[in-house]
Amino acid sequence: MRKVTILSILLLSVFLLGFTAVNGLANYCGYPTVKLMVDGEEVIPDSVPAIVMNGQAMVPLQVVADALDAETEWDNETKTVKITKKIPEKLIPPDEDLISISNLQVSDMLSDRSSVEGTIKNGNDKRVDVNVTIYFYDSRGDTLGHIHVNEEKLDAGEKKKFHTVCENDVFRYDSSKTKITIDNVKWR
Repeated sequence: MRKVTILSILLLSVFLLGFTAVNGLANYCGYPTVKLMVDGEEVIPDSVPAIVMNGQAMVPLQVVADALDAETEWDNETKTVKITKKIPEKLIPPDEDLISISNLQVSDMLSDRSSVEGTIKNGNDKRVDVNVTIYFYDSRGDTLGHIHVNEEKLDAGEKKKFHTVCENDVFRYDSSKTKITIDNVKWR
């Protein structure tokens, strides 16, 4: 009978511990633990779990900050925790004004086409891909044609020569009326 009682108590204990663990009713320092979710994903702290204390959820701040890709800083003198959200660089677009075209030269070809050369420069501080359209006009402002310049992997501060063919004769273009449009600039 004594063996049955001990076995029953042991089985009941295992059952209750299993039930407690499954239902998140575990305790840490006398406080119930809770599941921690960040952006829909469960985060399991390495050392101190999330708990409920006096009706308030208490969570390890460093774990939450790391999950949100934020930086934390402890100021021991003022006993202050500072949290700074990192802004991914890819969210800050490159500055189109730092893309420039220079040394534009147009050569007449034997057919109704023109050869166009020039230099494109990336003044941004990181590598970019650039799509530029250059429109050519005559002295009256009439459109003669346009070209597209597409440069991939243009490094920070890099100047690159380009050469392309315009399907129209733009040899007699008026350089004061040339229009350069940055169609797209993105980080590489």
